Amino acid sequence: MKAVMVSAGSTKEAWGGLIGKFVGKREQTEEFSFGLAEIPEPNIPGPDWVRIRSIMSGISDFDEALFIDNDSSPFGSYVDFPFVPGAENLGIVTEIGSNVTGYELGERIVVNPLLSCEPRGMTVLCDSCRRGVPQYCSNFSKGTVAPGVFIGGCRTTSGGWADGFVAHKSMLRPLPPDMDSETAILAPEFSRALRAALMSKPGAEDKLVVIGCGSLGIMTIYALTKIYDNTRRIIAVADHAFEADIVRNLFQIPVILTSDRQYLYEELADILNSGFYLGPRGSTMNGGADIVYETSGLKQNIACAFDTTRERGTTFLMSPRQSSRINLTPVWLKGIHIEAPLFSALESDPFAGLQTIDVSMRMLVQDRQSLSGHVTHKYSLNDYGAAFRDIANKSSTKVVKAIFQHVM
Repeated sequence: MKAVMVSAGSTKEAWGGLIGKFVGKREQTEEFSFGLAEIPEPNIPGPDWVRIRSIMSGISDFDEALFIDNDSSPFGSYVDFPFVPGAENLGIVTEIGSNVTGYELGERIVVNPLLSCEPRGMTVLCDSCRRGVPQYCSNFSKGTVAPGVFIGGCRTTSGGWADGFVAHKSMLRPLPPDMDSETAILAPEFSRALRAALMSKPGAEDKLVVIGCGSLGIMTIYALTKIYDNTRRIIAVADHAFEADIVRNLFQIPVILTSDRQYLYEELADILNSGFYLGPRGSTMNGGADIVYETSGLKQNIACAFDTTRERGTTFLMSPRQSSRINLTPVWLKGIHIEAPLFSALESDPFAGLQTIDVSMRMLVQDRQSLSGHVTHKYSLNDYGAAFRDIANKSSTKVVKAIFQHVM
């Protein structure tokens, strides 16, 4: 089958040539390469697994870290080369293990990608998985599949950037009959946004800032407005003018651009009724927002998130893209609490007993118009270089959500 394959052991010079060709960058921090390849279909690891033919796969911030920033750290210490990327996946069931019931050949499914205890066949679940928070699983290196935190970062399973992959029955979510593919492919990323919104539980008077108005940022604002029904408390920070326009049109909230950092801090300080200090080596804020959701993963925006969070407030780091390069000084000086939600967990009220991804699919079906047109760019696997070139230059290409579509 055809796949985009990531392998270790190439020279940094070779990587730099690829980066220069595709996105105009030559920064090297890792030694690995990528390219189209013909590879065997992955074996089903056991009777609780199914084989899936890819329909669509999202390009996530994990993938941007790898292909644009040349940094595999968002995949964690468990990354095991070679692997096929693609964690946000929609596909068709083509083979069903003997212990799998309730699914039919040809059925469309979305995949919850975390490879925690249950998919790994652990007979005794770790404490985190028992509590319903599999992102903290203790067994990402054990069990029936190779090390890896999620499909799209595991050598055994393949990923959505291939003609096919495999998934455990616990990871499957059937599509409702009235759910179209372009809505369904948003469910894994929307689960991350929804998880942060549900974890944060803002009070009636809390001031909220969402930094980054790309795909994950828009989804986070959408989740907050749907659940808490009060947009007046939210301030958005955008990196690109077209993103600011989208957010203003969708949510009618104030949006500040990051292009002028001093103006950004001054505006935020004014809206948040906080003090602003511009020092010789950076800026900070006395006071600030009660909760800040940083969704871009960009180094300068993570710094802004910490600076903008009030003393003893909470920062949600929602994207791991450049998280290995952050300055933690404001965390020490302000006592900031940090949360880092990932994919799906067992939720409490008002969705007690449901997994985040189930809530996200329900919300997307009930209100499909709000994120209609969210997928702005589609590519074939053959055009993966163009995809990353466009993402790296989104100020001109206006990419919001890019996907690979396997049947064009």
